[in-house]
Amino acid sequence: MSIIDALNIAWTGIIAQQKGMDVTSHNIANADTPGYCRQIPILETIAPIGGVKVPHIIRAYDIFTTSMIHPKLSVVFDLEVGKKYLENIEGIFNETEDSGLRATLSDFFNSWEEIANNPSSLAERIAAIENGQELANKINTMYQDLENLRLNANSEIETTVEEINNITSQIAQLNVKIAEFEAGGENANDLRDKRNFLIEELSKLVGNHHIEDKDGKISIFIGKGSTLVQGKDYNSLEVKTDSGGNFRIILKVGSSEIDITDDINGGKIAGLLNMRDEVIPEYKNKLNALATSIIKEVNKQHSQGVGLTLFHETTGSYEVTDPNAQLASQASGLDFWDEIIEGNQFTIWVYDSSGTAVQNQITIQPGWSLNDLRNYINTNVNNLTANIVDGKLQLIADDGYSFGFSDDSSNILMALGINTFFTGKDAEDIGINSLVSDNPEYIAAAKIENDGSFAPGDGRNAQEIANLQDNSIDELGDTFNGYLSSLVGEIGIKARGTYRNHDFHNSLLSSLKERRESIQGVSLDEEMTNLIKFQRAYEACIKIMQASDEMFEDLLQIK
Repeated sequence: MSIIDALNIAWTGIIAQQKGMDVTSHNIANADTPGYCRQIPILETIAPIGGVKVPHIIRAYDIFTTSMIHPKLSVVFDLEVGKKYLENIEGIFNETEDSGLRATLSDFFNSWEEIANNPSSLAERIAAIENGQELANKINTMYQDLENLRLNANSEIETTVEEINNITSQIAQLNVKIAEFEAGGENANDLRDKRNFLIEELSKLVGNHHIEDKDGKISIFIGKGSTLVQGKDYNSLEVKTDSGGNFRIILKVGSSEIDITDDINGGKIAGLLNMRDEVIPEYKNKLNALATSIIKEVNKQHSQGVGLTLFHETTGSYEVTDPNAQLASQASGLDFWDEIIEGNQFTIWVYDSSGTAVQNQITIQPGWSLNDLRNYINTNVNNLTANIVDGKLQLIADDGYSFGFSDDSSNILMALGINTFFTGKDAEDIGINSLVSDNPEYIAAAKIENDGSFAPGDGRNAQEIANLQDNSIDELGDTFNGYLSSLVGEIGIKARGTYRNHDFHNSLLSSLKERRESIQGVSLDEEMTNLIKFQRAYEACIKIMQASDEMFEDLLQIK
């Protein structure tokens, strides 16, 4: 080996050790950079006895663990959404001893017990109205809170779609750069780290899988194989509003638009879709079922009674959209058309100024429309006029006459909203009949006897309304409070199941990240050791060059 060879070998060593120090410095500088993989310079001998070179700088990339982290991220962030929203739903249905819906419901029915004990007192009647209004307000608020939560999920879906598009466009750009760099023999490790970091961010938003081609470009697929990214191209997502006001997720492929909403799985967006389309509507429906049952059961019973004052005029609170359609059919437009029992009766009592009562039993004939009922009353009930005003039945007594109701087995009074306490059809619009709230004397606490008489001290109808609290309601399969308790318990069980699921999968994710970090993460202690190692080797190569230089000088001095 000549002196020149020694100089060349030392020079290759200097270059290689300098590259090693550069890589080590790069590792240290990026120790806290998200998604960064530790890089390793690969040293190779230049044969024969030609020194050293650094042909490659590789990433300490744990492809196996990373391939498990991506789907686990999708699971965790799906559950993260469920956890957040179920916490909110639990808060909406939060049952405290004094302010929960159960307490409000009990206060309402207890106020009817008070009326039954003192039916002639206006104070108890006003209390029942106030408690009824509080109950309606509570249910309205809970419904609106659930609806706001659903709308929030819908809004988050739109935002998440924008985030997905932003990420996929960046990945497509990186595909191009990585392919160009590596085709030209350049190192693209940092670009690959950035791309992998973006894939992980995408996995948080939506479940996906990807493949890499021979040029280093990746293709990403979601749902049932819909392509998001393919090489340098990406297909954007957009949202379109359906007839119900919900955002549908549309994949744009060229000029085609594909609705992939129902195919999406995993990630934040899947959790949002589940909350918006399944979980929140389920609890809205169950709250609606409770509210509807309260409205129907209380109104059925209330319509059987009479207040301290008889009616001179009253108008139903429920509208018929087609007065010629069969009342007991959906075509009528009545909210409670399916509660009407054709062939059954109700009674209208008409009183003259002396208190003499005339009983008018009316049988709801099969197929009757609102027009038929109006015409029958006008033809067969003296001193009483029936009108249809804005689709509602209006009854007006002649001067000097008044009227009341009893014995309705047809549910027609409840369905039309005549002599009822509540208005509305469900949790969204439950309210108090303004005729009652403005005139507490119309609260129907008493019952009309078979001879048409009734007494201010009669609280039998109020007692029957109070007893509804303990009755099992067919549509609920339980009492009101029993149903509500079961519902609150069900929400709690679902929430805690989601919390446990989230914690379990998050723990697995943390373990996977720790395992990957041990392989591809930067250890400052290890890098400092490498830095010293490369520095010492660098210094040794310098000394070789110095020694070779001295030898060369000695040779030049020989004469």
